[in-house]
Amino acid sequence: MTKRCSICRRFKDESEFYRQNKTKEYLRSECKKCSKKASHKYYMQNREKVLEVARKRYERKTKTGR
Repeated sequence: MTKRCSICRRFKDESEFYRQNKTKEYLRSECKKCSKKASHKYYMQNREKVLEVARKRYERKTKTGR
């Protein structure tokens, strides 16, 4: 089966899409390649915020033992 990526508009095999259990379709609308690009772009634009959230999560996990 093929599916069309909502970002690059190319038809790709369903194996090139991440699974998403929240919808009936079970696949995300963007392909893995476009999803990785978007994640990287967000990280580069919000690096300090992302790292701060990660620090807080790490501290919380080490305190509670989870």
